Amino acid sequence: AAFAFGCTLRSAKGDLARSMGMKVVSTCQEVLYIQKELSVVSKSMVVANRILDKLLILDRKHKIKDKVIALVKWVYDKGSGVVQEAQAGIQRRGEERG
Repeated sequence: AAFAFGCTLRSAKGDLARSMGMKVVSTCQEVLYIQKELSVVSKSMVVANRILDKLLILDRKHKIKDKVIALVKWVYDKGSGVVQEAQAGIQRRGEERG
């Protein structure tokens, strides 16, 4: 709504908003044309499926998912420990002052 209002202004700001709108529309049209000519989305899906298949095979061989989950859990535990220590320190300082 704000962009539409900006396009109605009769000033440099309105000119800028209108030219930006034209650029967005032309970019969208160009993307649609490229998609129509080259079928980028379907080709990208094929590539993504092949990559996913390879990753699943690697995961079965090397248990990568389990290692990633363990790493994320370790980082989370360390981070929550730091937060708990900081909160305890703040509470101690508050009790000392109070």
